[in-house]
Amino acid sequence: QADMDNMDRLNYQLYIIGGTCITVFNLALGLIIICQKSIRQQKEYLIYAGCMLFDVIFGLTYLSSGAYRLKLAYENAQYPMTTKFGCIMTVHNFFFVYVTPGSGILVLITAVDRCIGVFFPTRYITLSARYVYCLLFLIFSIPIIAIPVAVFTSMPFTIESNQHAACLLTQAITHEVYLGLRIVRIMCSLACVLIYIPISVRIFGNVSRASAASYMATAHNRRLIRTTVTVMLVTLNTICLYVVPDIYLLFNPSTPTFAFYLMNMHKGLVNIVIFLVTQKMLRDAIVLTIKAKTKRR
Repeated sequence: QADMDNMDRLNYQLYIIGGTCITVFNLALGLIIICQKSIRQQKEYLIYAGCMLFDVIFGLTYLSSGAYRLKLAYENAQYPMTTKFGCIMTVHNFFFVYVTPGSGILVLITAVDRCIGVFFPTRYITLSARYVYCLLFLIFSIPIIAIPVAVFTSMPFTIESNQHAACLLTQAITHEVYLGLRIVRIMCSLACVLIYIPISVRIFGNVSRASAASYMATAHNRRLIRTTVTVMLVTLNTICLYVVPDIYLLFNPSTPTFAFYLMNMHKGLVNIVIFLVTQKMLRDAIVLTIKAKTKRR
């Protein structure tokens, strides 16, 4: 058995606070987009709503993890022991298995969307909302594959209780699956860099051929650049707070992971700031929603 200390409890409390904030704010922003017809009809805002819905799942991951472990900490002076299979069959590890590759898949698919929007703008304008729903289906369905794989590979470990019951992700799945999940996230995120290089060159070239003022005079060009910048910032946030820690942990597996998980958690909080700062229409929709709620009272 392993002893618990106050630092463990503090980490779990931070998980609950951070997870709750990420869940509530992203759910609220996503619902505002869905309920406001004027922005719901724009493809880029449907993609934003999808990103926010993914971050709701991301927030629930940390919220459920913190709640499970804090309850365990207050009920026990030492961590009870359990099996690897017992760890994978917890709600928070289902979530962790899902969001670990899912975050990389999300930024990769949104990067491909931006590539289509920049290089084929005329064709992109004619695409219907069904195109976005197909993208969102891919974003949310592909990571589900990881869950049965993780469960199946942990099934042989049902007898020996050699994992403490805090059930970190590394304790719940085999080393090979753990590496696979992180490598998928790293490769997808780094692939975005290769996609955004030609996107940036193309936008810079378009602006250079015309004056910046004339290029930005059309609403479509303004939306194109604003959306591309937003998605690029979300990708950069994922690389800084997810991929960099992932790479470090791959080469230093004995490093305590709680600090890195807290870095990961802040990705969801930073994404909220990115959407609010870069999207004026979203800020206006929030103000309108608040005013409408105030009038009803």
